[in-house]
Amino acid sequence: MRDKKTRNIAIGVGSAIALVGGVMLAKRVKAEPLPGLLPDQIAVKILNPPADAENFSLMFTDWDFTVPIHFEGWNGTQRLPITETAIFNIPPGITFPLKVGMLQITKWIKWEDTDALQELYYVQSIRPYLWDWDKFDWGDEPDPSYREIFISEMGAWYYNVLTESFKKM
Repeated sequence: MRDKKTRNIAIGVGSAIALVGGVMLAKRVKAEPLPGLLPDQIAVKILNPPADAENFSLMFTDWDFTVPIHFEGWNGTQRLPITETAIFNIPPGITFPLKVGMLQITKWIKWEDTDALQELYYVQSIRPYLWDWDKFDWGDEPDPSYREIFISEMGAWYYNVLTESFKKM
């Protein structure tokens, strides 16, 4: 009797584990590639931005920090709505992985009766140290905005603000 009871408990526990695993797999969402994404393009969508984020701006650079790569339509001041996907045309011959030149997430506020941007989040992967104005060169004080986050290849990516990492779509 004890062996039968033990067997029934084991079957019950095994079934529960299988059920939980099945539910977890069912909730997992596989992102589809973006329609129309060309082989020489990168797409980036922001996940888990700050709650009141309205827009973002993102720039990459090649590994050697010689070529700035801006999203399509960038005109020097333009930001994308936080829900949009940034598309980048990658020039031929660029050395991967790409560094994040800057990722800035902002919202609009009123400041002294003028519209102004409030920075909610900022990271970069190009300079690990702050500028030392006394030496007029890069110093040895760590830059708090520096993160080692890179894009390793062409394709569609998510940038997760919570984990501060890129993940393929």
